Amino acid sequence: MTNMFRKSLEAKILGLVMLVLVVGFSIFAVYDVSEISRALRAQKEQSITGLSTEVVQSIQNTMLAKSGQGAAAEPEEVARTATSALDNLRQNPQVAKIQVFNPEGREIFGTTGGIGLAREQVESVLVNGERESVYARDNGDEFRVVVEPLPNDARCQECHLGDGELRGVVLVSSSMADVQSAVDAQKVRMGVVFVTGLAILLLVLTISLRVAILKPMRQFVGVIKDISSGDLDQRVRIGSKDEVGYLAESFNRMTDSLQSSQENLRTANLNLLEANRLKSEFLSVMSHELRTPLNAIIGFSEVLQEAGSNGPGDREEKYLVNIETSGRHLLQLVNDILDLAKVSSDSLELHLEDVSVPQLLEDIRKLGHPFAAQRRLWLEVRQSDPLPLIKADPAKVKRVLYNLVSNAIKFTPEGGHVTIDARLEDGSVAISVTDTGIGISEEDQGRIFTLFGQLDSSHTREHEGTGVGLVLSKKLVELHGGRIWVESELGRGSTFTFTLPLVEGRRRASDWQESGQKPLPSVDQELVKGQPLVLIVEDDLQTSELLSLWLRDASYRTARAFDGEQALAMARELKPYAVTLDILLPVIDGWDVLKALKADPETRDIPVIIVSILEKSRRGIELGAFDYFVKPVEKKELLCKLESRKLFGGPMGTGASDLESGIYTDSSNNEAERP
Repeated sequence: MTNMFRKSLEAKILGLVMLVLVVGFSIFAVYDVSEISRALRAQKEQSITGLSTEVVQSIQNTMLAKSGQGAAAEPEEVARTATSALDNLRQNPQVAKIQVFNPEGREIFGTTGGIGLAREQVESVLVNGERESVYARDNGDEFRVVVEPLPNDARCQECHLGDGELRGVVLVSSSMADVQSAVDAQKVRMGVVFVTGLAILLLVLTISLRVAILKPMRQFVGVIKDISSGDLDQRVRIGSKDEVGYLAESFNRMTDSLQSSQENLRTANLNLLEANRLKSEFLSVMSHELRTPLNAIIGFSEVLQEAGSNGPGDREEKYLVNIETSGRHLLQLVNDILDLAKVSSDSLELHLEDVSVPQLLEDIRKLGHPFAAQRRLWLEVRQSDPLPLIKADPAKVKRVLYNLVSNAIKFTPEGGHVTIDARLEDGSVAISVTDTGIGISEEDQGRIFTLFGQLDSSHTREHEGTGVGLVLSKKLVELHGGRIWVESELGRGSTFTFTLPLVEGRRRASDWQESGQKPLPSVDQELVKGQPLVLIVEDDLQTSELLSLWLRDASYRTARAFDGEQALAMARELKPYAVTLDILLPVIDGWDVLKALKADPETRDIPVIIVSILEKSRRGIELGAFDYFVKPVEKKELLCKLESRKLFGGPMGTGASDLESGIYTDSSNNEAERP
């Protein structure tokens, strides 16, 4: 039984069909043979009965003839005189034996031996005078025996007793061999017909089965194997409208659903991978953004501690300002993250009140002006219509507008314009911030309002920021019932616009504009020219100022570069005693700066000390760095490393020729700003 389940579908179906056919034909054959046998036996009985009647009639005629001659005809004598007639009947192939018995049951005539065959029937007929027939066997052969009474004829009443008196019995037997032969022949014929018919039927059935069922099933199996191997584009061909066709159609629908699910899963996985990548970039950027002000706070605090308790001088006042600026920057980063978390969890509350749009614009202008002045940008405020009050949380709206303005200033090159415009639009106040900056590609415009969607997260990113500001701004605007969008063209600037609901009341605003200056890369000239010169390559202004302070207090002169391009130019011109190098630099990143310095014969011997938030010291040393520090760096460790440079007998790197050429501007008395 177990082997049956291991057979192919074709073998199973054919085996089952053969079993049904064999059983069905067997039942039919048994029934047919039995019917034929019954008919032949009935025919045989009728024939034997007729023969027995004929024998009785022949004997009676003989007896009548004898009585006509005037002599009484006894059965024994009649039987002897009827021998020739009976012998003629015996020539009939159906007659096996003819016997005549007298009333006492004694055989008085017999064509052959075999007394005792149907003896009980003979005695019974002698008693009741009724014909009897029976099947009997003699030496293994079957016979049909008819026992016929031999009555007295009415024409014999003159010589014998009354009419109907028995004169004996006649027994006629016939072999059933011919019937059995006919039955056997029928069995053979049926067997031949069955085998031939079964062969033809199986052939037709096999062909039909393969075309209608097995071929589609094999196709099913092939498609299933392809799908299981990952090829979901395979489909089953539908060749009929029956159950197999319906199965194929259902299977194809299931495969379509599976393929769609796979595509959705693949898309979801790609989205998850992208989200994970953006998260990792965000964490990397956030780590840099948090470490940078922390490094400045710690460094300037150490300087103030070393200055003693004589009260702050001009330098100390400047350092206190740097500490405050770094602290506020750090606080803003933390607040952005906390507010974003609150908005995401629907726990941020708005404190709505009537807000004057002109006053809001004035506040933002004051906040953004110093930053714009540093970058030599034109900051302009416009008001197209008399503006009513808006219903809003002033702190939250101010944060949104400041984020947009600071981004515009940050991404606009020197000499560009940033314009803040407020106007009435469809029952709301629409505030736009337009810049002439680098612009945003159409592809990237869909990412900037998504979490971790900062467009520039590479090591060469020129602008600081975590990418949280626009996400938070969008959520804050939506909490107010407004909306925010961007219109931009790559290389030609961007316009960010958001709307806020109105309330009654109107106030006017005016235009404001101020200007400022932006410092250049600097070289200290306060100290003696013979002292060693260290080139500080750092894009964060406060960190650069801190490193410069440490080195100058240790009797080093410093030169400061704020991107990779400036660093390479100054290193070739100044030939410094050493270089401190950040990795996350705009224009050219620190790795490429290090490779270029080590590839140039004029600068390859200058020791480069990397100071970065990236923990990749092994790579730095492999590229030729003198040492590698991870921010925040300790002042003593950095100075000790520079002192070890002296022990190795390296050149002092005064950079005197460059100072005399006047290529770089002395700005030691100015607060250096990032270009």
